[in-house]
Amino acid sequence: MAGYDVAQLVKRKQNEAYIEYFFTRKGHDLFCFVPSYVPEVRIQGLKIAAGTRASILGSNKTFVCTQTGSDCTIDLSRAMPGEIPEELFVVKLSGAVK
Repeated sequence: MAGYDVAQLVKRKQNEAYIEYFFTRKGHDLFCFVPSYVPEVRIQGLKIAAGTRASILGSNKTFVCTQTGSDCTIDLSRAMPGEIPEELFVVKLSGAVK
């Protein structure tokens, strides 16, 4: 064990590196683990396939997922309180990966 505390590595710090998201994939789906609620998830350098859908695991609600230059942007701002956990949650991008 390297002695890293993941809870500390995901905290935003000025002038220090931190981890924004964790990723895994299964087939054509990409899963983005988000440490805490943010109104917009921006995944740098991800070009998504046409027709990609974003949803939160444990919810049946879908969210707008767009290509913004070379980044993928997921707008979570329209979620009502309680629809997205305040802490760790997973965004599923269905059909994002070829």
